[in-house]
Amino acid sequence: MRIVKYRIVFMLLLCLFVFKIDVSVSTENKYNNVPNIVVLEPQFTFNDVPEGTKLAHDFIIQNKGGAPLFIENVKTA
Repeated sequence: MRIVKYRIVFMLLLCLFVFKIDVSVSTENKYNNVPNIVVLEPQFTFNDVPEGTKLAHDFIIQNKGGAPLFIENVKTA
């Protein structure tokens, strides 16, 4: 009877261990297959400039994910 209890406990622990490994691997793969946008400087404010001056600023955008990143419908404020 005692051996049966140990076998049941062992099987339960083994199942929990295998399930935990499976969940961690699937979560890791889930985040590697999506784009992940990183903007180093999300906002930029120009200081006072004379009216009519043409202004420009480059924003550096990186894709840290494992899938292509498509940037569409960009609007300024």
